[in-house]
Amino acid sequence: MIDYTLLSIKEFIRSYIETYQACLNTTNPDFILELVKSSDVIQDAFISTHVTNKKGLTNDEFTRAEEERTKQLFKQILSGLNDLDKTMESSKQVKMHKNLTRCYFEFVRKNVRDFVPKRIIFKMVNHVLNSIDQHMHKLVFTPYVVNRSIDQVLVEEEHIVDDRHRVERLLVAVNKALKNMADIQVH
Repeated sequence: MIDYTLLSIKEFIRSYIETYQACLNTTNPDFILELVKSSDVIQDAFISTHVTNKKGLTNDEFTRAEEERTKQLFKQILSGLNDLDKTMESSKQVKMHKNLTRCYFEFVRKNVRDFVPKRIIFKMVNHVLNSIDQHMHKLVFTPYVVNRSIDQVLVEEEHIVDDRHRVERLLVAVNKALKNMADIQVH
């Protein structure tokens, strides 16, 4: 059963990563943060885009204007700029796409690194709990509750009864010895 659980975890993780590969979400705020952190030029452009005079604007107008400036900045970043007089290897667009790819990879790697241990723990804990539940149902619930033999649960096995009596006799002997020692110290 554990082999099946491990296999299902591996398949789920593979599917999780394939999902990220199939659909790139470049509007995710965490990815955008990773992108902004990746380059001083992008950081400067992002800051200058967001540092504006709020005078005369309502909060809604300011928010809409800020969202529009952010969209324009990222359209510019994502479209890149081709320098036709330079080779394709050194063009700004190629450099930008390399940076975007690296940032997206880092973004996905962080998500997978965070998610995988959670998924493993979730699957393993559920597996253990299900196993315990099945075991308890098989060994306790069915024989004692369903078959109405709950009295059997309360019956001590003979070796347990013998051990309990032996320990009780030892306890009585120890208490007598302690009482005798206390009496000797008083006299």
